Amino acid sequence: ELSRRLQDEGYSTDKSPIGVYAFDPGLMPGTGFVRELPKFFQHIFARIATALEPMVDGISHPEKSGRELYQLVTNAELNGQTALYFDGDKAISSSADSYNRDFQHDLWETSVGLCGLHPHETILSVENKVLQTVRN
Repeated sequence: ELSRRLQDEGYSTDKSPIGVYAFDPGLMPGTGFVRELPKFFQHIFARIATALEPMVDGISHPEKSGRELYQLVTNAELNGQTALYFDGDKAISSSADSYNRDFQHDLWETSVGLCGLHPHETILSVENKVLQTVRN
């Protein structure tokens, strides 16, 4: 949705494209992502996940994920490409629902409303009715 809006409103053009990417850093033990669990389970999770990292795809650590993100944003081969989903350093297809334009639009409008933005506070179009619905 962001990629489409940037193009529709002329901010991203063929001469000056803006790439929009989603990045999944992977499961990173010790970063606080499981902070809602009781301390005992946080401790167990951190030990098990750290031990499994070399053997299980999708478990990472901040340094590795940071390196992958850096490589993504500095990769000249991606110039002109947009609306890509990266699992670590690999571009893959995202969920089937993520390609549904109605869902994309709804997520955009809901996110803007939940952030408390007014139409004049974003360079991209926002529907007033959605903002008012969320605020009420």
